[in-house]
Formats: sequence, structure tokens, C-alpha cells
Amino acid sequence: MILAAIVASVLFGVYHFAHSPPFNTIGLVVFLTVIGLLTSLFFFVSRDVYGTIAFHNFLGIFGVISALDASGNLASFERPVGSLLVMAVVTIAALIMAHSRLLNQESERTPSRVR
Repeated sequence: MILAAIVASVLFGVYHFAHSPPFNTIGLVVFLTVIGLLTSLFFFVSRDVYGTIAFHNFLGIFGVISALDASGNLASFERPVGSLLVMAVVTIAALIMAHSRLLNQESERTPSRVR
């Protein structure tokens, strides 16, 4: 599990090279790898996927706002971006459906007690 957390965190950091500046610098890739490790640690301690998502999104929103403010680009996001909102809703719906399906599969595999 520790190796998986390290690999996922490094890939999370490297993934950000696909973004525009300042997210595609070596320093931010290393920083985001550390954020990935913190998020993994949060999950290992809490065992709560939704709590981990909220934790990650809090760090992400805080980080993106700080980076945009520092680069002078925060004004471009004064109004909600419709496509981002749609993507967020679709992602949350997909997560809930997948979680529900996994719970149903787990309950089908668990033998019921006969009394």
C-alpha cells in the first residue's frame, strides 16, 4: 500500500506538467507529489473516500486560488465556468453510482444469516 501511495503521488505530481504555468514546473510537481502523499495518508487514517475527496479538493482549491492570485490570473475566474460545473456534477454522480454499485455487489457476496 505504501508503494502504491508513493507511485500514485508521483504520478499525480507528474500529471500536472499537462497544465499551464505555473503548474508545470519542477517545484510544483514536487510540491504536488507531497500533496498526493498527504492525501494518501489522510485516506489511510480515515478510510473514508468521500472525506479524502473533500480533503483533496480543499487543498486543490486553496492551491489553485493561491497560484492564480500570485500569477495575476485570478480575475479570469470571477464568474463560474459552466463546463467545470458540469464536469463536477457528472464526476460526483459517477462516483456515487460506482460506490452504490460496489456496495450492492458486496452485499450480494456476503451470505445472509439464516435464523
